Amino acid sequence: MQKILVCVFVIFLGWSNAFAQCLDNDLVIAMTGDTIFHGSLYVQAFKNSERGEFQPMWSEVVKYLDGADLMYTNIEGPVAPGLYSNGKMDLSMAETYHPTNGMYSLGEAGKSYTFNFHPQSIRELVNSGFTLFSLANNHSLDRRKKGADLTLDFFNNLDVTVFGTKKEESPVRDYIKYVFQNSYKLSFISCTYGNNVNIKNDQVLLCYKKGEPNPLLLDLVQEAHQNSEAVIVTPHWGNEYSPSVSSHQKKLAKALVLNGAHAIVGHHPHVVQPIEFIESSLGYKVPVIYSLGNFVSNQAPSNWRDPQKNESRFKRRVGMSAFLGFDLNKGTLSVSQIKFLPTYMKIVHEGEKDVRKLLPAYSRLYGSDQILSSSLDKAKRHVHQFIDSDFILTDDQLARGVVCD
Repeated sequence: MQKILVCVFVIFLGWSNAFAQCLDNDLVIAMTGDTIFHGSLYVQAFKNSERGEFQPMWSEVVKYLDGADLMYTNIEGPVAPGLYSNGKMDLSMAETYHPTNGMYSLGEAGKSYTFNFHPQSIRELVNSGFTLFSLANNHSLDRRKKGADLTLDFFNNLDVTVFGTKKEESPVRDYIKYVFQNSYKLSFISCTYGNNVNIKNDQVLLCYKKGEPNPLLLDLVQEAHQNSEAVIVTPHWGNEYSPSVSSHQKKLAKALVLNGAHAIVGHHPHVVQPIEFIESSLGYKVPVIYSLGNFVSNQAPSNWRDPQKNESRFKRRVGMSAFLGFDLNKGTLSVSQIKFLPTYMKIVHEGEKDVRKLLPAYSRLYGSDQILSSSLDKAKRHVHQFIDSDFILTDDQLARGVVCD
């Protein structure tokens, strides 16, 4: 059996100091957390646009991500155009949005949690540069088997890479997706701890089986390791809203590295969790980012007019985007640089009226608004609790550009 050394975070501070400037690597992947189009985001997107206007929600952050070679996010629900929550189809309504008719995420307070995302929201993510999408999460089957298949059909027509789900009749190796970038062959695998809909199916890859790392998942990681130069695994795991890493997460992370993963980037808790590094038997360090928190979402504060009043709710609006820099070293492609961009999903009472928007958590960019600046400072301090400052982008690095030209 291969030997794995779990390394304490501070051991690698010297490693992190090597990348004080922009990322200048053979390959850079920008990775974000959970993308969740709650109904209130749809109400905003369709308020002044019949087609739906989504890009302004994340444009302030994406302008820093699009220098990367690849951009990734987790889509926290199906994208099944025309499919109502009761299973009926009406393609004539597929491009419209109504907050209460049950086709897409509901715009009524407290009723947005059985998801189906409008196709335009995804098209605009693709137009923004995202080409890698995980579909394995607890909401994958919110529109049941039919919705999962329609979601795959939709994404495949966009000519992007999706992973974590497959057609029920497809072979299990379809859970692995290979991508050629910068002369390298990469593999991507995603899994989920479970699904909200309790139906038996072979459409979504599970992280665990009977509480242990799923043997099928580990076999797929081994296969991907043999057939590509780097394996990136994106598990949907952990305890919701908990900043602490669970024993199940740690056990699975070790097993993934043992079987050949080069990077592990997690989501689901909807809050930021710590990172650690596990050294593989081949000598490269595998970053385990347990949770990036949310990307675009509308997990609300308890008091709309005071976004900082409830600490437990505030942290759900804090996330981070990770930049993974891969380099070829002694014949092995591995992660040699990491930087994090803290983000904050502002509410309607911070700055622009009735506008929710994802922002970099750097108050100097929005210094004219004291309420918003205070929230941004608090968000960045929150990320600092989990991520050493050497790994967080500075104001100067943000100004110069994250990825080297």
